[in-house]
Amino acid sequence: MKKILLLIFAIIIIAAGGAYYYVFIYSKNHHRDVQSEVAIIVTRAELLAKDANNVVAANGKFYNKAVELSAPIMEMEKNPHDSTMTLTIGNGDAFDTNIDVYLKSKDGIKNKIGDNITIKGLCTGMAPNTNVKISEAIIK
Repeated sequence: MKKILLLIFAIIIIAAGGAYYYVFIYSKNHHRDVQSEVAIIVTRAELLAKDANNVVAANGKFYNKAVELSAPIMEMEKNPHDSTMTLTIGNGDAFDTNIDVYLKSKDGIKNKIGDNITIKGLCTGMAPNTNVKISEAIIK
C-alpha cells in the first residue's frame, strides 16, 4: 500500500513540475513573434471588402496571419487592466466597419486622432457586421 501511495505522490510531483515548466518557462520563451513574420500588405478598403463579401474566404486568407496596413486613427483608448492602447482606425465614418487595433507596447503613442498610421499585427477577428480585430500590433 505504501508503494502505491508513493508512486501516486511521485506522479503528482512530476505532473506539477511539468505544468510549472510549461506555464512559466516554456511559454515565456517560445511565443509567437508577429513582428518578425512577413506581413500581408493590404489596404484598409481591401481588408474590409474581403470581409464583407465573403467572410469564410477572408478568414482563410487573413485570420491568424500578420497584416500591415495604413489608415487614420479614429479613436484611442487606454486599457485600464494592463495599460495597453486600443486604437480604432478607419475612414472617419462611425457607421462604417472599422478596424480595432490592440497595441503590443504598453508605452503611450505620439500620434493623435486623425493622424495616418501604418500598423503591423495579427489579424484575429473577421466577422460580419463587426469591426475587424488586429492584436499584437506595433506602429511602424
